[in-house]
Amino acid sequence: MLHLEWEPMANIGILTDIGNPSWHVGDDAIALSSFKQIKEAGHTPYLFTHDATRSQQLVPGANFLRSIEFPELPLEREEFFLSAQDFSDFRRNPVADGLAQVHHLDALIIGGGGSINSYFSRLLLERSLFAQYAKHIGLPVAISGQSVGPLLLGHEEQAVRRLFDSADLIGVRGPFSKKEAQKYTSKEIYVAHDDAICFSGVENLRGGDFIAGCFNDAHAAFPTSTSAALIAATLDRLSKATGLTTKLISHMADSAKQDQDVAFHEAIAQRMSTPVEVFNPAHPSQLVAALEGASLSVTNRFHQAVFAMTSAIPTLLLAPNLYANLRMADLLANLGLDPNWVLPEAALDAVESYQAIDQFVALANQISSHLQSRMPKLHTDTKRWWQQVIAMCTNNKADASSFVSTASPTLAAPEILAKLHTRYLGQLQLMEDATADHEYLARAWQLLESYERQIHALQAEKRLLSEQVETQQARIGYLYCREAELVQDPGARVGRFSYRQLKKIARVGALASRLKNRGH
Repeated sequence: MLHLEWEPMANIGILTDIGNPSWHVGDDAIALSSFKQIKEAGHTPYLFTHDATRSQQLVPGANFLRSIEFPELPLEREEFFLSAQDFSDFRRNPVADGLAQVHHLDALIIGGGGSINSYFSRLLLERSLFAQYAKHIGLPVAISGQSVGPLLLGHEEQAVRRLFDSADLIGVRGPFSKKEAQKYTSKEIYVAHDDAICFSGVENLRGGDFIAGCFNDAHAAFPTSTSAALIAATLDRLSKATGLTTKLISHMADSAKQDQDVAFHEAIAQRMSTPVEVFNPAHPSQLVAALEGASLSVTNRFHQAVFAMTSAIPTLLLAPNLYANLRMADLLANLGLDPNWVLPEAALDAVESYQAIDQFVALANQISSHLQSRMPKLHTDTKRWWQQVIAMCTNNKADASSFVSTASPTLAAPEILAKLHTRYLGQLQLMEDATADHEYLARAWQLLESYERQIHALQAEKRLLSEQVETQQARIGYLYCREAELVQDPGARVGRFSYRQLKKIARVGALASRLKNRGH
């Protein structure tokens, strides 16, 4: 039970990842949902964005603050972060203006997303930096609906620890993220739903009209052409088994370039033998509307799974990497489904994958019924979590509790899916290790380049000093020769000595003037 006291309207900052050149439905839906929660609670939300003009199209009339842009190269990003988190001399801080925006807030929410990992270091470091500074000036800080891990490189673990140290309330979007988060803090970690869990309205949108698909070219298990061919074959098999057409709905793309999901969906469609439609929405609400009437969903994107499954649409989840597997497993656990329902994308190349697809189709109605049974709790869970977040932001006390209603029993995955999941999870781990090695090598290479630049700078300085020494030696040699001439010429030596003594007494001009006056 919450014990709330009346508080005046608060200015609450929400740090998500919006305003990028590439439209991303998941981040946009999270920002919209968080904005709505703060607004409905009677407070004023301030959304951080990379571009306020772009974000005005998403949330017209909203208040916007600037996100901090981090360098792309790993070492530069790390050095930038280290200098930016030094608040002792704020005038010299490279992002003082960006951090100063927090002064106008009463609280800061690190909004939901998959940001606490080394895949998106810039997002992790930005969140850690803002949280540290907010805590430094005494503001309450909440973390809401984040995925944590699975890849966190050693030099970025400290950023995670400081992020959690700065937070007064930490919510992650599943039990697997909680397990990862607990490695970096002794604080209580709460399991909550994804912040956009109710964006689709949490109502049964399932029909019998089409198969909804959404795919990211993850460049993981296979090259683009192979991935497109395997996904096309999967969709063709589903289409033939159900008699339904396919609708490919993009989640991320730069509208000016028509790249990412848009381009990958075109590549998939070209390889399909069954009817397919490609749809490119411009707003998250259009995407949700496009899902209505779907009988099945197939995706390797997290938020396609969120929107479909909270609409009672059975979804075949394909994990291209360990990061996707963790987020999907979190979602399944929160919805009372066995994590073995996730099929690693690499398994699409296996003969048994067809059996797994057939099993999924056979169990689709059972999955839909299970998802529908979870719906009444989703709104309640989300409401309770956001009451907790807002209570913390406004310095009210709220009772700690669980924010995901436990489902009982959990719907188990069929044996063939479980076997494929277990078999190919090891391959995902190997890919993860390779990703970590690549990141370390990129950082090490940049470090070597940095050392090389320092060596070149020192060599240039050495050359300059050598030239100065040579010049000085030449001058000393010249003066030595002049002194030698004076030693050999007594008259010159006496004259030189007298001149030096006169300089000690006064300037030559002044002395000459005095001698002239004496003559008069």
